[in-house]
Amino acid sequence: MPVREVPAVCREAMILSPDFDYYARIQSAMLDALEEWAPVVEEGEDGSAYIDLAGMERLYPDTGELLARLAKAVSHAAKAVRARAAAGPNKFVARMAALGEKRGIQEPFPVVSAAEAPGFLAPFPVHHLPVSDDVKRRLALFGLQTLGHVAGLSAAALEAQFGPEGRRAAELARGIDREPVVARRPFRPIAASLDFPAPVVDWGSFWVGLGRLVREVWQRKERGQRTVRQVELSARTGEDGVWERSVTFHEPIGDCERLEAVLRRRLEGAAFPGAVVSLTLKVTALGGPFVAQETLFAAGGQRLQRIKEAVAKIKAKTGTTGLYRIAEVEPWSRIPERRYALINFEP
Repeated sequence: MPVREVPAVCREAMILSPDFDYYARIQSAMLDALEEWAPVVEEGEDGSAYIDLAGMERLYPDTGELLARLAKAVSHAAKAVRARAAAGPNKFVARMAALGEKRGIQEPFPVVSAAEAPGFLAPFPVHHLPVSDDVKRRLALFGLQTLGHVAGLSAAALEAQFGPEGRRAAELARGIDREPVVARRPFRPIAASLDFPAPVVDWGSFWVGLGRLVREVWQRKERGQRTVRQVELSARTGEDGVWERSVTFHEPIGDCERLEAVLRRRLEGAAFPGAVVSLTLKVTALGGPFVAQETLFAAGGQRLQRIKEAVAKIKAKTGTTGLYRIAEVEPWSRIPERRYALINFEP
């Protein structure tokens, strides 16, 4: 019945709000545990997962034993969760086999072959079919209550009545599912941490630590040649305080130095709850491969870059570049010295 009708029937009932973050953590823990056992794991709906067992026959000749190990691994990773595992020739049959306990199947880890699939699926209600609610409603109006009823009709007749979903329903009811198991490829955040030898209270030491973390995450093989779209920075202070900041870039960044420079601009003026003890940088989103626009005259660009490097070294040693450019100030003046001026120049 709808939840809103429950208090009228049972006043002692306690209605709890759903905790979707908790569900997501359980789902993630389950998938991580399964990926320790099998190379191809696909995230399903409603706390389910699909595993491609092809090629694992030599390691685990007994499929039932492998299913038991998978269920145990999931229950251990996602604490307080009871997992049920089943195997079939395709995704749909395997899912129905995993739900078989509700149909009175007592076998703990059922394995359904392709030949057994049509008879096994026959007693299941049609609402298990992954089709639209409208098609399910119309199937019920035609008196097709079970998958066996659907399998008794020709695929052409169902397609003529219900369109492509009709043919798919006919194939699934016969135990035919052409959808492959697609391995999930989740992006795991690239993180790097740094513990300062002493609590940091000045920006100079903070920037040094930040630059070190930027270079570390930039060289990680998980990033490959892809650009950076989003990072998270967290700092822990001596008073057990935590400071966090998420930075999303308007354009993907494909250069390590530019990433550090942009972070500096974004963090200027940030207020920390105390002296910083440790710093963590986490890349939470990546963009496409980095594509740089090359200059038409590469030699000129290289020459200018060498000039900039030389000028930077001079400025670091002497405090000034010693370079100036002539700019017009008062070209109408009668005094020659006032017509032009020397202005500091940095290429």
